Amino acid sequence: MTASLPPVTVPEGSALAALAAAELRAHLGRLDIPCGLASIEIAHGDDPAGEGFAWQSDDGAVRIVADGPRGALHGAYDLLEALGFAWPAPGEAETVIPETPDELPAARPRQSPALAGRSLILGHHAFMAAAADWIVWAARNRLNTIFFHIDEHGAGLGAIPAAQWQARRGEAVALARRYGLTLELGGHGLTALLPRAAFEDHPDWFPLRGGRREKRFNLNPLAAGALGAVRANARAWLAANPGFDVYHLWADDLADGGWCEAAAAEGLSPSDQLMLATNAVAAELAAIAPGAMLAFLSYHDTEAPPRIPPAANVALTFAPRLRCYAAGIDAPHAVNAKYPALFRDNAALYAGPGRVRVFEYWLDAILFKIVAPPMVETIRRDLAFYAANGAHTVGALATGSMPFAAPNLNAYAFARLAWNPGLGAKAVREAFCTHVFRSGLHMPAYFEALERAFALDLDLRPEEARLKGRGSLEETIADPPADIGSPFNVAAERVGEAQARQERALDALDEAERLFQTMMRPPGADPSQAILREECHRYLCHARLMLQAALLDVRAAEAAGAARDVQEAVRQARFHLTRIETEMRGFVREPYVANTRLLLWLFLGLALDRAEDSLIQGDGARRKRLRNRLETARQNFARIAALWPPEALPAGPAAT
Repeated sequence: MTASLPPVTVPEGSALAALAAAELRAHLGRLDIPCGLASIEIAHGDDPAGEGFAWQSDDGAVRIVADGPRGALHGAYDLLEALGFAWPAPGEAETVIPETPDELPAARPRQSPALAGRSLILGHHAFMAAAADWIVWAARNRLNTIFFHIDEHGAGLGAIPAAQWQARRGEAVALARRYGLTLELGGHGLTALLPRAAFEDHPDWFPLRGGRREKRFNLNPLAAGALGAVRANARAWLAANPGFDVYHLWADDLADGGWCEAAAAEGLSPSDQLMLATNAVAAELAAIAPGAMLAFLSYHDTEAPPRIPPAANVALTFAPRLRCYAAGIDAPHAVNAKYPALFRDNAALYAGPGRVRVFEYWLDAILFKIVAPPMVETIRRDLAFYAANGAHTVGALATGSMPFAAPNLNAYAFARLAWNPGLGAKAVREAFCTHVFRSGLHMPAYFEALERAFALDLDLRPEEARLKGRGSLEETIADPPADIGSPFNVAAERVGEAQARQERALDALDEAERLFQTMMRPPGADPSQAILREECHRYLCHARLMLQAALLDVRAAEAAGAARDVQEAVRQARFHLTRIETEMRGFVREPYVANTRLLLWLFLGLALDRAEDSLIQGDGARRKRLRNRLETARQNFARIAALWPPEALPAGPAAT
């Protein structure tokens, strides 16, 4: 029998306070025994962005006092947490309901966030399909911003496809607004603002590359006509997407940005060229939505600060994707050494509230290939650095060609630590394991060992922190792309060092698996559903690390010119790729399977094909293999593009 609910009083006319009251009643209504609360009063100030709160309890009478409406909602969730509720993962089924409510402390001292903005970036179809669950999860875990990362002009390999966005945007935006969340929208959309059809009449609008005008990629920012066309199309796009707080219209996602040699000859760096285009769009935004901001993406070749000042409504989005995630952004590491100064130098250009923002990748299963490996200590250190060095908002990109196989530790850690980086990695792991597995026994140590394994796997050398490729499909087939951390980026003289590091990673993985097996076989009981789901995640982690080891073996055999060893290493790598594809079918359904398979082939399979090409005798036979791969690629991309008409969109990921 459900226990009687305490009365909840809220300020008249406060929608978020009313929501806080509804959330309190809904959660307390799920208890089977009295919670010990006699009454709850919610009061808040007038600051619309005020998130600080405190509460006190006197013989079961609780009074929550907040700086503003958002703080009132945070205070309600904090009260529920004090009773034993928790939301370690999205979805109502994941809510932790205490069997016996914890005893309330007499008071909760005032607390407020270390970072004013804490953003969940929904960056793929699997996450957009479950957007409602992720939005509610974000609000309950004190995040305050949702960024819809969209791809309106492609297959959505690393963003929300256009068809899915149009089908789901209304309900997702309305729900985010209901929970008081700030909204951001966009992605790599700058190129689309300059119609490629204009090339025939206005080739000078397009970038000069390799001594000739290039129809692909960005634009020539010195051409007044190009900027005029960009402004006109930006005006139309902004008018079609009203009501967002921050807009993102970034340059092409390329290693070298696709910028103009003619502009470079005039002394304009890639950052300068992007700022010219960004400021042009910002002028349109200022006229249409005076309170909104437009993001300048500091990313890849635009990491260095521009010399051209940003317009007043332009905000920095610092995206250090080419960093090393084995260590904090400010760690004394050869790859990361440049980033603290880069961040500070960029941030110095953006005076004013809310203009310094960070785009991070801790939840990016594309960057890390299949899984988002646990990296709680890195997240903690990164957030502490950003908070101490002037960041207003830090966002985490949740992307990948499939949803997480189990409740994700990094997502939970990001939400907790963005509010308070001082919590400590150990405390976060323990809290997560207690919530998810209902027992902290062995599991925090398991995640810590898994974290050590991936810290070794992700420990890059400077030559490995680079991208290659992302040109035309023909160029991609002929010379496969290599992402940051690719074994094929490892210098020949360092392959042995990388292999030894990977062996140590596998040793740490063995320790993690030993700890996990103690939870798989609890005395006198079957393993819980949470453990079974984590077993799937563990299996993917194992396959991912074994695959990396096999790819390093391919690289070593190539460097040594040992054809037989190349053949065997390729065979082992393909075995682990097949393991991944087989395992993911246990919790992922189409179209996510097809999308994952395409990404695996694009970033890994093609490199293995190229390695096998070296074993083929005769130029004619190798050319035939290339032609066959090109045709296969065209078919694969056409199949992916056809998966996303609105009527074919799935309701969400398959149940685990």
